[in-house]
Amino acid sequence: METRVENIESPEYAKIIVLRLVTDKGNSIRVDVPLRLLDEAGIRIEKDDLINIEIKRELVDMDSWDIVYSCKAYMEREGRTLISCGGLQVSLDSSLIDTRPGERVYIYIKKV
Repeated sequence: METRVENIESPEYAKIIVLRLVTDKGNSIRVDVPLRLLDEAGIRIEKDDLINIEIKRELVDMDSWDIVYSCKAYMEREGRTLISCGGLQVSLDSSLIDTRPGERVYIYIKKV
């Protein structure tokens, strides 16, 4: 799904950025991205950039994506699904994903 970068946060405690994305229907997605991964992918993400993000249950076609996370859903709370990707956090409107806590998902990210 295509999203727009609504906001970028740079916490002082880690070498990551926190992307706050929004879909054209107003759904929100929050994604932690290590700065090192962005450097390795050769991309720079700024506010209002378009980001394609897909969440799948299988690992497929990694070459056409900038970043691919292997993750586990761990909680649903207040209409949000919380996902851990090796300690990196992803949070999204539960309507965007059909998964239950404990299930493995793969998150595919590409700057448009």
